[in-house]
This record gives sequence, C-alpha cells and structure tokens, in this order.
Amino acid sequence: MSRPRRALIVVAVVVVAIVALVIIVTQVLRPALTGPIASLSFHQSKALPNYDGSTYEITDEAQLAEFEALSNHHAVIPEVVSISNIASDCTGGTQTTAEITYESGRVATLRMYHCGENDGVYGGFIDEATSLLSSWKDKS
Repeated sequence: MSRPRRALIVVAVVVVAIVALVIIVTQVLRPALTGPIASLSFHQSKALPNYDGSTYEITDEAQLAEFEALSNHHAVIPEVVSISNIASDCTGGTQTTAEITYESGRVATLRMYHCGENDGVYGGFIDEATSLLSSWKDKS
C-alpha cells in the first residue's frame, strides 16, 4: 500500500474516532453525569441597600425542567463552575449561586456573575439564567 493511501486511511480512522467520541460524550455520558434535577436552591446578591439575598428552594417540576432545558440549550453542565458576563462599561451586577441536586443525590454548584449584556462564551446562558432565577425570586 502506498504511503499517501496509508496516511489517508489513518486520517479517516482518526476522524471517525473523534466523531464517535463526541457522540458518546454528548449523548451518552452527559445524561449520566447530570440526570434529572430533583431540586435547585439559589441566592442572589447585588451591591444595593436592602437587596433580598434570601435563599430560594425550587422543587416545582416545570421550573426544574425549564432550568434544565436552558442549561442543555447552552451546553452548560452545572458542576462547580464560576462564569462571568461583564460588559466593559458595567458598574454593578448580580451574583447568583445555585446549588443543583440531582435525583441521583449528586450536588453541583454553579456561580454566575452577570453585569451587562451577552458577552463571552456563556453570556447568553448567564443573561437567561440570571433573568429566570430573578423572576422566580420576584414571584415568591
């Protein structure tokens, strides 16, 4: 077999292996790592007088499904993760810490800092998650 042909076969095998690995990680391992969410507790803080920094516990299945769908849409697996969304002209923001308990009993912590609009890799997730959790807090 000629060298170019052998190299082409090796490249094809490597590409197939990478594609298979991506499929396994996204379709098989990710659900095993997370699974359904049993509860979510969170608190938010801002540098404002009398801001309500109470902890809120979410157990409503529809709300948990909404948060899980948001995480999946943005490919965010809440582990012990800190992500920020800070616009260059921002002078304040909202700090959110969420503790996610999965039905398996595993607990993950997600820390987000939102200031400004949709900057960075996780900007869209931070915008939407901060808004969603704030709306739940406001309804309580």
